Amino acid sequence: MLHCVAEDEHGLTVPRDGERLGVGCAIWFSTYNLSDAFARAEKLEAEIVVEPWENPRAGWKEFSIRDPDGYTINLYSSRSLISKGTSALANS
Repeated sequence: MLHCVAEDEHGLTVPRDGERLGVGCAIWFSTYNLSDAFARAEKLEAEIVVEPWENPRAGWKEFSIRDPDGYTINLYSSRSLISKGTSALANS
């Protein structure tokens, strides 16, 4: 999912030290295990932009990192995603 960074609901609109953020968009990836993804990001010493938190507006838990090119990468996981993924895996 792409999301316009101009939407200030995520707190990602302020460039760091006057730099531009990527190309003005945030990139979102879904994951079945957000805790594992966050642990890997920390282990790889990724720049954490937003710590994991429950986003009540979206109905999921998420966190954000910044890649070396300045793009904001968001990872999220929702209960519905997890239940769909689990049942999809069970049926394969």
